[in-house]
Amino acid sequence: LSSKSISFPFAVMVDFILSKVIDGFTTLAQDEIKLVLGARGLVESLSTTLTLIRPALDDAEQQQVIEKGVRNWLRMLKGLAYDAEDIIDECIAKGLISRDHDDTKGKLCGFFPNPSYCFRNPTSFQDVKFRRDISIRVENLMKKMEEIKKAKDLFDFREGSFKGDVRSLPTSSLVNELEVVGRDIDRKIVIGLLCSNASLQMASSSGHEGIATVAIVGIGGLGKTTLAQLVFNDNAVKAHFDLKVWICVSADFDLQKTTKAIVEELSGVNCNVQDLNHVSKIVSGKRVLLVLDDVWIKNQEKWEALVVPFQSSGKGSRLLVTTRSVVVSTKLNANFVHELKNLSEDDCWSLLRRKAFGGGQADPELESIGRDIVKKCNGVPLAANSLGSLLRMKTTKKEWLYVKNSQIWNLPADGGNRILPALRLSYYHLPSHLKICFAYCCLFPKGYPIERKMLIELWMAEGFIVADGRREMEDIGNEYFNELLWRSFFQDEYVGVGGEILDCKMHGLVHDLACSVAEEDFYFVGEAGKPRIDLPRARHLSLVKQEQLQTIIDAVSHAASLRTFLVFWGASPKLHSPYGFNLRIGDAARNLIENCKLLRVLDLGGTDIISLPDSVGELKLLRYLDVSLTHIRELPESTSKLCNLQTLKVIFCKKLLKLPNALGNMIQLRHLLFDYCDSITYLPTGINQLTCLQTLHCFIVGEGTGCNNINELNALNNLSERLKITNLENVACKEDAAAANLAAKSDLVTLKLVWSRHQSYPSTVATNAEGILEALQPPVSIERLDMTNYIGPNFPSWLGSSVLCKLVEIVIDGAAQCIHLPTLGNLPLLKNLSVTGTNSVRFVRHEFYGDGTTKGFPSLERLEFCAMEEWEEWIGMDGIFKRLQTLYIRECPKLRSISNVLEHLSALQALWITSCHGLTTLAEELEQLNSLTSLRFVDCPKLSVLPKGLQHLPALQYLEIGQCPALTTLPWELQYLTALRALVIASCPKLTKLDNLMKFDKNAKCVSRLESLIISHCDGLVELPEEIRELVALKYLGIGYCIRLTALPTGIQRLNHLRTLQINGCPFIKKTLLEQKKEGWNHNLKIEVDYQTINQSSDGFAQKGGVISIDSEGQTSH
Repeated sequence: LSSKSISFPFAVMVDFILSKVIDGFTTLAQDEIKLVLGARGLVESLSTTLTLIRPALDDAEQQQVIEKGVRNWLRMLKGLAYDAEDIIDECIAKGLISRDHDDTKGKLCGFFPNPSYCFRNPTSFQDVKFRRDISIRVENLMKKMEEIKKAKDLFDFREGSFKGDVRSLPTSSLVNELEVVGRDIDRKIVIGLLCSNASLQMASSSGHEGIATVAIVGIGGLGKTTLAQLVFNDNAVKAHFDLKVWICVSADFDLQKTTKAIVEELSGVNCNVQDLNHVSKIVSGKRVLLVLDDVWIKNQEKWEALVVPFQSSGKGSRLLVTTRSVVVSTKLNANFVHELKNLSEDDCWSLLRRKAFGGGQADPELESIGRDIVKKCNGVPLAANSLGSLLRMKTTKKEWLYVKNSQIWNLPADGGNRILPALRLSYYHLPSHLKICFAYCCLFPKGYPIERKMLIELWMAEGFIVADGRREMEDIGNEYFNELLWRSFFQDEYVGVGGEILDCKMHGLVHDLACSVAEEDFYFVGEAGKPRIDLPRARHLSLVKQEQLQTIIDAVSHAASLRTFLVFWGASPKLHSPYGFNLRIGDAARNLIENCKLLRVLDLGGTDIISLPDSVGELKLLRYLDVSLTHIRELPESTSKLCNLQTLKVIFCKKLLKLPNALGNMIQLRHLLFDYCDSITYLPTGINQLTCLQTLHCFIVGEGTGCNNINELNALNNLSERLKITNLENVACKEDAAAANLAAKSDLVTLKLVWSRHQSYPSTVATNAEGILEALQPPVSIERLDMTNYIGPNFPSWLGSSVLCKLVEIVIDGAAQCIHLPTLGNLPLLKNLSVTGTNSVRFVRHEFYGDGTTKGFPSLERLEFCAMEEWEEWIGMDGIFKRLQTLYIRECPKLRSISNVLEHLSALQALWITSCHGLTTLAEELEQLNSLTSLRFVDCPKLSVLPKGLQHLPALQYLEIGQCPALTTLPWELQYLTALRALVIASCPKLTKLDNLMKFDKNAKCVSRLESLIISHCDGLVELPEEIRELVALKYLGIGYCIRLTALPTGIQRLNHLRTLQINGCPFIKKTLLEQKKEGWNHNLKIEVDYQTINQSSDGFAQKGGVISIDSEGQTSH
């Protein structure tokens, strides 16, 4: 962290830590600490002195900004506070170790353990030396405290001058995006530069014919990213470009990582490709919009290398960059620079007012003060937004004046930017527990998506979250996270399917603020970092992959006071693949573990370690350990000595064979994650002792001696979110299953029950399975249920009962012995249902829909039936599936008809039928599906005709007909599908003509809106109708392996919107095309023949090296 930043972190750290230390020492003194240490008087005196000093910290926090002596005093006090906290934590750890052998082990579950326990029974300490050392350290602390107390009297501190805001926040505003103000003109200008024909001339001046560059330039916090997002998501922009990709570029520009991110965004899949040539292939001939957000590039050669592959993109392609520096935009060879101006005072007031008053009426007196405060924002939206969040907590004139007149406004601004004083002021008004949690975020790389759960687990591990005796630490951590989000310290939150916030980011300037206030204790070493770490004072450290990583760690291993060690792969998880590389740290990890005994957080995930040393068990204060994505084969047994450990992560450790045998000794463990560790076949016994456990995503039922039994789940009633139980065939009897007491785990949301996939089981296993599943009744809280490879003959009585009224999703994947589906229609909230592999079910009838008390499946939106080998008949009934939007039927070879059900599906939007070999016709009831937008029939060999009345599908946009060898003709009604956008006809060998599709009624709109037409593997098709010229909106035409097609209709030349013509495996068409002249062809058209692209020019066709081009005479050549 730069030493040039203005910062005032010391009082924040001191105040928070002192509050914990005072509480801890007070409790110890009250519990007869003198019986152990003979030092009760010292502890009481130390606690009293700290209590007297603490009220002065608020004023000291402000004075240190200008008084060097105050900063030094706070630095001394902070060091003492850290040392005192270490003593408290070591006493806790020692007490827990002694308690391992006590019959009452595990009763500390749920909250931060009481530090006084270790002194209540002096005989529990086997090590007299430990108690003597603690006594000496307390005495030394007292001596330092006397010096600090004397020094305090030299300063004129006002006591209790200010306390941070701790009022409750309105939860309704937590995830609402702030409306953009004052950027309408900017938005229209940038969209015009990207989309208008007039801007096409920009490319000629850059030397890069394929793509032109637009730069949005402005100081930090002005809203460059927000403007770019508005433009990126604009409907006109979406329609104008074939491909769009958004890449957030970190300050330390990495060409390979950025290239990889671009490839992944364009292809939609994770890959290890870092070759720019691959980008060229993807964008070739397409109109592309590439956005590079927050560019700090300083190396023009790298920029030139990045632009080169986009030269192959189609005309009208654009590159939009946001940057803080005009110099940077010059290096980018930007064709046009849009300089973003500061907002007007009125616009800034609008932003601040919305945050401060929540849309309500502003108090006139407060408005007058607020408008004065707005002037200090200098037209920067981020400042107005942040201050508005702060002032929301202030309700009096005095409080608003305090903000207006704060001396923090008078601090010199970094780099001439006035934004930081406003942010500092918002930070200053945070309560101390939020200040330290916010400062901790400086350890994450700038622009990194911070996972909410991980951040809360780290806060817990550092001791930033103190339980109040009523709520779990995780719940309190969620409140902290939400407060920082609402106060605008976090942004760009990513919300999951269930509405929960999964991760968020910090604005670049907010991250700068976190770094500023976290100096001396916190160090973040970037990819190009040359760290200047004050080893004696360093307590929190994070590193990003770099060549000197091992050397840095070796040096850091001498930081005896280190509490945190984190490793990151890059500025964003999107810029790496988990298997792309391993972080090489060699033996440095061993040195770190052996020397840094005060570690609370140790993250070695993604490194090249293959084992941990036994000395890891000596990290008595460790609360967070992550060795995910490593080749580690086992955790040493000494790991089970980590009795303070709260979080253990071994995710994606493919070679990990087992967990420590004494895992049950880790009684403070709250989160155990070993997802995707496929080599682990059982869990050790003693899991039932982990009564604090909240996260256990997978419970593997063991077989044989030394393996766990399912009844060990009995005591784990704090489990939350999701749980998967595998190897259920190893459960001996229904009594053991009942002992698991799943119904009592009221915080579970998702439950997955899995039997292993075997060809056959002993008869006793299959016989017992039904009783075992009956005994595994989930809690009423369950929302998602997944059953895999169930081997019993009947489904349990609880499945579909009113007890599980919160179920939203059910997945049944493999229940080959069941002859009836469960009654699920009564479930009021069920939205998604997937049934696969119920091979013995022949009929789906009325019992499936419920008992008649409600209309069957009142909330169901998505239904899938798959791989039901014996299913013959599906009978519907009145009132079912009123909200069903998606119906997929796959691999049901004996199903003959679905006509009895279709008439009830008035809300259906997507109908996909695949590999239903018994289906001979489609019901005419299909025409009643007025909401249908997507219709797909694939691999239905007996389907000879499509139903009549298709013209009554007014909303249909996508139609696919494939692998229907009996189909001889298309119904004439298809031409009246006025909403159709995409048509796919594939593998219909008896289909000889498309005339019915192309016989246009001049009085109807017909299929004139069709944008994509694909015809493939239709061996009987001999020609395409000339009327294809009526498809005036067509953008893509693909013809593949129609071997009897001899020519393209001349009407294709008149399709002015056609952008891509792709012809593969059609030798006669290829020959005819090479003989055609270029006259009349659309020069914006990309033509691909047999997977080789035609390069269009203004001349004529020619083919060289397999590529067709146009020569100056309009003739084709090879």
